[in-house]
Amino acid sequence: MQKLPEPTTSEDSAANLTNMETELEGDVSEEDEAADLEVEDEEIRKKMELEKKQSKKNKVKLAKELSDTVVLFKSVGFKGFKYAKENYQFFEMSSLVEGKALDLATKSSSAPDFVEHSKKFFSRIYPAGRRTNSSNYNPVKMWNVGAQIVALNYQTPCTEMDINIGKFQQNGKSGYILKPVFLRKSNMQFNPNKPDDQYTQKLTLRIISGQQFPKPDREVIDPYVKVTLYGVNSEQEYKTSVVDDNGFNPTWDFEENFDVKCPELALLRFAVYDKDVTTDDFIGQYTIPVASIQMGYHHVPLLSANGADLSPASLFVHTLMSAP
Repeated sequence: MQKLPEPTTSEDSAANLTNMETELEGDVSEEDEAADLEVEDEEIRKKMELEKKQSKKNKVKLAKELSDTVVLFKSVGFKGFKYAKENYQFFEMSSLVEGKALDLATKSSSAPDFVEHSKKFFSRIYPAGRRTNSSNYNPVKMWNVGAQIVALNYQTPCTEMDINIGKFQQNGKSGYILKPVFLRKSNMQFNPNKPDDQYTQKLTLRIISGQQFPKPDREVIDPYVKVTLYGVNSEQEYKTSVVDDNGFNPTWDFEENFDVKCPELALLRFAVYDKDVTTDDFIGQYTIPVASIQMGYHHVPLLSANGADLSPASLFVHTLMSAP
């Protein structure tokens, strides 16, 4: 007959617990480490497989034509317009920092070459690294020489962004605008710093009144309008008088003439301000290509600094384009 084990006492049980605790607190064996690693690897593998399956489910299908545009251009270093003309392939594109591009675009000796270069090759202009506050440069001079990709800091509301947004309104904000014929045809010469008189027209603008301007801090405002023409090799700016204590229906009946060189490239910016003792408060603005302006009487809507619609706020104006 097999002898049954003797019952354990409380002291024996305490001793067994102590021995178990000692074993648990001791060094982990290599076999245990290997087992733990296998468990961890297995869990990681399962997690990766699950994420892979989910990514396949969430995968967005793109049109091949759209996907192909990702490699449409090959970036190459800029070594001058002459070098580009002799060596560039049609798909090669140079990137220029704003300072270099502005220098080439504003010099009468190099601006025509920039225009000719842009007829055959793409150029990308980007903000200088010193703009640590994400400020912007004026893109107009870059467009005037035909540069196709003029990059700005979109996160910064400013006059330059207003100009950029206004520029692309003429094609339904699609992001693409067909350049004027003189910036496309090889048999047409154009110098944005010395445009011929044949490209000049006169714009007569009459700012009649304003309607229902918003009130910053719920205060009655003293509005006036600043209108600026951004043209080819020129920038013209005028201001209306200040109307005291009337942001609901102020009347100015202000009229001014603008000499517009190359209306296809010019933009007109309306900006409404509230006259103040120290700094005038911005109320709203609207920028529009001159070529898109309706002739006659019409209302100009206003946008906030962030581009939000301020409807029903607007300006009532009259415009007329004629020979100089």
